[in-house]
This record gives sequence, C-alpha cells and structure tokens, in this order.
Amino acid sequence: MPNECYNHITISSPNTDEIIELYEKELVKTKEQEEDDNLYYYKNITIQKQTKKIIIFNQTTRWHPDYDWLEGLLIKYPNCWIKNVWHDEDALEGIWIGNTGDEDNIIMSQWVIPFEVYKDIYGLK
Repeated sequence: MPNECYNHITISSPNTDEIIELYEKELVKTKEQEEDDNLYYYKNITIQKQTKKIIIFNQTTRWHPDYDWLEGLLIKYPNCWIKNVWHDEDALEGIWIGNTGDEDNIIMSQWVIPFEVYKDIYGLK
C-alpha cells in the first residue's frame, strides 16, 4: 500500500483565461476519470480558493508529488506560477516552485522532519 503525500498547491496567472482553462481541463475530471485507478494523482483534489487569477487546492498523491504533472502544467499554461508545499507519511516535507517566464525556472527542496516533531504536528502517538 503506498504512502500518501499531501500537497497544498497554489497556481496563479495574470491571464484569467489560462486559469479558467487549467481549472476546467486539469482539475475537473469526469466520473469515468474519477473511477479510473490509473488516474489516482488526479483524485482527491479539494479546491480551497478560486478567483480569476488564482487557484488554491489540496491534492493527495501516492508516495511523492507528481512532479511530471506539475512541469506539464507549466508547459501547457506558460503564464502560470505554481507552488506546491507537501508532506508525506514518511516524515518527509518539501516545497516545489515553478514558472516559465523568460526562462524555465523550477526550485525544489525537501527535508526530513524529526519524528518527535512529526508526531506533534500530525497528532500521532
């Protein structure tokens, strides 16, 4: 059974059409897609906030963030800036920030949370 990875993702763009298209094509899935186990990464998306220029949502993925999907979003929606703050059940935590702009730019960092701290943060015994 895979460990869950909990992602808190913010996507913003000055182009409102791009945000609308990204939401409709990437975040809203059909019933068939929701039931397809091969599309697990796209399940469990909970929108926290949406405006004309920003979408904030939580997403559960297997093992780690879906970096390929995030990088693919930057290719499809080049005006977007994406930030993913995540943690998993193995006490790993990290951040991934990407944008295209004048040149491709992705920053990624991860670290291990000390187990005693991890237990306190996530209410484990």
